[in-house]
Amino acid sequence: MTEKLMTPEEYQRHVLLLLTALFPEKYFEATDDPMVIAYQSASLGLDNLYTVYRRDQLGPKERDEYIEAHFSRIITNLNIEGQIETTSWAEVQEKVLLQLMPASHRQMVPLIHYPLSPEVDIGVVVDLPTAYSYVREKDLARWDITPAQLYETALKNLEQASTGLEVQFVEGPERFLVVETKDSFDAARLLLPNIHRFVTEELGEPCLAAIPNRDFLIFWSASNSADFNHHVRAQVQRDFETQPYALTAKIFVVTVAGLTVEEDD
Repeated sequence: MTEKLMTPEEYQRHVLLLLTALFPEKYFEATDDPMVIAYQSASLGLDNLYTVYRRDQLGPKERDEYIEAHFSRIITNLNIEGQIETTSWAEVQEKVLLQLMPASHRQMVPLIHYPLSPEVDIGVVVDLPTAYSYVREKDLARWDITPAQLYETALKNLEQASTGLEVQFVEGPERFLVVETKDSFDAARLLLPNIHRFVTEELGEPCLAAIPNRDFLIFWSASNSADFNHHVRAQVQRDFETQPYALTAKIFVVTVAGLTVEEDD
């Protein structure tokens, strides 16, 4: 990239100008936060876009193509939300899946959420062929089901969707296992009881896990060397800081019984 890197404020202005040209029938506007723009009643974050732009040093053509593709998906997603408002629980029951999201998401939209850690919440999405949409509090009220019923159904569906999941398992003195299918639900598989049973059998109990971003999940043996442990934690921190869809750099302790967040030293 030969041009000077845009500041967040400059990037927000550029995105708004580009969106006005690409989608003249839509109305986007700036907010006081340079990493957020407004569209209809939604607040749309630019953090993931800006992270990729800065990390990959995208030139003007690649930068604008990435913005266009991203907001085309966003608009499709918002259209799906409108469709969901008219659907029954019976119609979406087999399409809901657990998904992980930054805890800040629920500050912008009243989403159904379950706590995982201070930085990360568990959400539920309706997964459709072209996009997915988070389940909101008003959806749950309309479907007349409880949060517990929704969670159990979404967990069961994610378990079924993960049948035959391919994982990268490395044996030897430094044992670890990576889930990176890029289907948008890699990190969410940290929640699956079947995964807990499998990784504790292969890596020992307890073992450790990290979800620096939505599309990456790693488990490793607690008995691995200090050098390995230091390296993987440093890589998790880098990924959290540089990859899109960032979640957390915190480490999780995994047992057959479930998950806990590792306590800071």
